[in-house]
Amino acid sequence: MNVSTTSKLATVVQGQAGTGRYRSASEVVRAALRLLLEAERERDPPPAPQAKASRPGRTGGR
Repeated sequence: MNVSTTSKLATVVQGQAGTGRYRSASEVVRAALRLLLEAERERDPPPAPQAKASRPGRTGGR
């Protein structure tokens, strides 16, 4: 995969990679994408599962 960014974002990625915390620009991008996914999940949580509707005419007996 090849990704294009603005020069400002490229500078941020290279700067983060240069701190020694990340070994490469790819690691910086992967970390950023994980944070994005986490933020998306928090912002838009999946819908809660709905209780299964009982069948009409059944009352739960044997």
